[in-house]
Amino acid sequence: MISVAKAERLILENIEFFSAEKVSLEKAIGLALREDILIDRDYPPYDRVTMDGYAISYSDWKKGLRSFEIKGSQPAGKKALKLKNAGESIEVMTGSVIPDNADTVVPIERIKRKNNNRIEILGNLSLAKGQFTHKKGSDIRSGKKVLEKGIFLRSPEIAILASAGFNQLPVAKIPKIAIISNGDELVEVGDKTTSFQIRSANDRAIEASILARRIGKVSRHIIKDKRKKILEKIIYLHSTHDMIILTGGVSMGRYDFVPGILEELKINLVFHGISQRPGRPMWFGMSRESKPIFALPGNPVSTMVCMNRFIVPALHYALSTKPFYP
Repeated sequence: MISVAKAERLILENIEFFSAEKVSLEKAIGLALREDILIDRDYPPYDRVTMDGYAISYSDWKKGLRSFEIKGSQPAGKKALKLKNAGESIEVMTGSVIPDNADTVVPIERIKRKNNNRIEILGNLSLAKGQFTHKKGSDIRSGKKVLEKGIFLRSPEIAILASAGFNQLPVAKIPKIAIISNGDELVEVGDKTTSFQIRSANDRAIEASILARRIGKVSRHIIKDKRKKILEKIIYLHSTHDMIILTGGVSMGRYDFVPGILEELKINLVFHGISQRPGRPMWFGMSRESKPIFALPGNPVSTMVCMNRFIVPALHYALSTKPFYP
C-alpha cells in the first residue's frame, strides 16, 4: 500500500510520452501543440491604417494647414504611395499600409471634399500624432513566441497559426484507449436487464472524461467474469491500443481475476493499492511494449476518483498538454 503522492510520482516516472505527428492546419483543430511556435515576422508586418480616411503628415497640421491636396488612393494590399510635398494627403482604407512620409490619419467623417482633388478638415478637430495607425511590430516582434507547446488548438490559436504562416505543425498524436468493464451483472445501455443486472456506466463515465478533454480516442468493451475471455480481450486490445483501463475485478474476491491475469501476461506491476478511500485497490503497470495498464475498482465513485486523480493527469503528461477542466 502506497501513498497518493507516491502513486502520482510512480505513474509519471513510468509512463512515456506519446508520439508526435505533423498535420495540416485544418486537421489540427482540437489537437495539442507539441512545440512552441515562434512568429516569422513583425506583427503587424507594416504600419497599418485602422480607419478609413486621409493620411497626412502631422507636421503639416501643426503648421496650421487645414486644406490638403489629394495625391492618390491607398487601398489595402498595395505598395505604399508617397507624400512628396507639404499640404498633400492620400486617401487610405482600413488595413492598408500608411503612405510614406505620412504618419496620421484623419477619419473620413471629419473631412469635407471640396472638389475631386482637395479636402478640408472640418471644425476644431484635435489631432494626435499617429492616430488611427497601428505601428509595425507593435503587437509582437519577429522571432517571439506566440503559442506554447501543450495548448489545445481552438479558434483563437488557429487564427494565430494562420497569421504566422503555419500550414503544417507538430501536434500530439491522440492515443487509442481501450476501456474494459468486466462483470456478469453488466449489460450495455439499451439492452434489456433482469432483476439481477445493471447497466454499465463506469465505461461511459471514463469515456466522457477522456473525450471531453480531447485526450484520447476511446473504445469500450464489456466482458463477463470469465478468466479466459478477459485474458484474450486484454491481449487483443493491447495489440491495437496505446493504453488499457479496466474497471472491476481488481480486488481480492473470488471473481477478481484482473491482477492475476495481468501478472500472467507479464505486465510489470508498479503498484497495487493506494492509501485512499474510495479507490484503494487501484492497480497500475507497464507492458513490455511500454504501454500503460490501469485497473480500477468497480465502484462508480472509486472509478472516477482514480480516473480524475491519476489517469487524466497522466494522459496530459504523456501528451505534453496543459490540463483543462471541461
